[in-house]
Amino acid sequence: MEVSAAYIARIETGRTNINLARLIEICKMLNVSETKILNNYEDI
Repeated sequence: MEVSAAYIARIETGRTNINLARLIEICKMLNVSETKILNNYEDI
């Protein structure tokens, strides 16, 4: 996945939104379900 560190930082700080396709891609890379991410699970 080709994204800049600045883009990730903007997502983490809430300064930009992430689209669903990118979220799914990140979840697959991290082996975490989208449900856990979207429901703000702390035990990831």
